[in-house]
Amino acid sequence: MTEAEIIAFGRNYAPDPAHFDKVAAADGPAAGLCANWVQVLATAFRLFIEAGGFADTGEASPGMESARTLRPVRPGDTIRAIAEVVFMRPLRSRPQSGLMVNAFTIVNQHGETVAEMRLKSFMRRDPAAVAAETEEARA
Repeated sequence: MTEAEIIAFGRNYAPDPAHFDKVAAADGPAAGLCANWVQVLATAFRLFIEAGGFADTGEASPGMESARTLRPVRPGDTIRAIAEVVFMRPLRSRPQSGLMVNAFTIVNQHGETVAEMRLKSFMRRDPAAVAAETEEARA
């Protein structure tokens, strides 16, 4: 993340000096300018989508189960998101869709975990799988 990105996000969405004022941030709890946690998670999710996450099957999100930050993301840091499917099931109310929970680990260029989140998503299911389940239920 660039310093300009961190400062712009801080000024617009996270009005805490740690995210936009280098002088004040130096004396703050993170001991320097750092990205806001929302910016870190949003950037990680964008990277996941750009890499083909959900591959046009995502429908909506009923929300986040959890999120936590572990260390600051500073100007010049690069982050990447590692996503793991931890839960999936068809929706009873809409069998053509399913609920999926992904656990995201966000790491910096040193391989250090900077944040984690668990996100719920509604996903379109494979029509062939839905048809097979419907046929099986009829038998």
